[in-house]
Amino acid sequence: MDFAINCLQASLRAIIVDVLPASRQDAGTAWASRMIGVGNVTGYLMGFLDLVHLLPFLGSTHMQVLTTIASTVLGVTVAITCYFTPEKPLVRPPTEANDSLEAFRALFTSLRSLPLVIKRTFRIQLFAWIGWFPFLFYGTTYVADLYVAAHSTDGGSEAETMERGTRAGSLAMFVHALASLASSLILPMFTYSAAVGLPQQQPGPRSLSVLSNIKRVLDGIRARLMVSLPTMWAMSLVIFSLAMLLTLVTSTVFVASMILAICGISWAVAMWVPFSIIGETIRGVASLPYESQMHAAPVSGDYVQLSNNDIPMEVIDDHGLGQDADPQPVPPSTE
Repeated sequence: MDFAINCLQASLRAIIVDVLPASRQDAGTAWASRMIGVGNVTGYLMGFLDLVHLLPFLGSTHMQVLTTIASTVLGVTVAITCYFTPEKPLVRPPTEANDSLEAFRALFTSLRSLPLVIKRTFRIQLFAWIGWFPFLFYGTTYVADLYVAAHSTDGGSEAETMERGTRAGSLAMFVHALASLASSLILPMFTYSAAVGLPQQQPGPRSLSVLSNIKRVLDGIRARLMVSLPTMWAMSLVIFSLAMLLTLVTSTVFVASMILAICGISWAVAMWVPFSIIGETIRGVASLPYESQMHAAPVSGDYVQLSNNDIPMEVIDDHGLGQDADPQPVPPSTE
């Protein structure tokens, strides 16, 4: 099952890039983040349940039952994806000779000519995941150790204390998964992508309905809080960094659990924004003719700065590619 999961992780992200247009990349990756949140919550919830007692016909141990359920769900969801996802064969121009090193040569050329926005995203991801890997592997252990240190003198056996500490760590990660799921549902409503741009409020006739007026007020507040994808990503990384610094002065299980829950906000963004930025850029390159893709010069530039609160990262031209330019705020409408 581990082999299957590792093979699917990258290919499922590639399906979003291949199938959706640039204007829908943000929505697609946001939904992927939500599905990851649902899976995390379900997985941690199953860890609390006595699956052997509930589903004895699936196995004699908790791991056997959990693995059987996960394998079945994985097979069904992959089958549904393969059936409903349209796919077009890649048509390449005929080459003069069948060079066995062509794939490696093309990979090296692609790495050298990556758009600047993708290079920047890779660099940020490199350092961000230096922090995420220890968090994901040792989050439960961190809370469990705090629990054991606080209850080491309670008189119980060391094994029982460690078991309760492990459950406390699992509960903290469950709260983290809930926070991540909630963030993946809420935060996309307050962001915009470069492919779509900052949404504009359309003036309409005033309504006497209370619900309509409340909706209009909420839409106005949402419009003022809208930020670009790079800005949302930067804010989430700042939150994650501050949360990790707080672990240096944390000594209680409750505070540690709250830190893990706060990191759920950053985790939701990490599973969504970087892939949206890369997907939009790749779809922009894909809109060019094949020859232009192979011989295009490295792309550089920054994000269109549509608000004074936004962090520039890439300028999008007619093909969705970056160009060297200074980010300029969009001038106010004269209408």
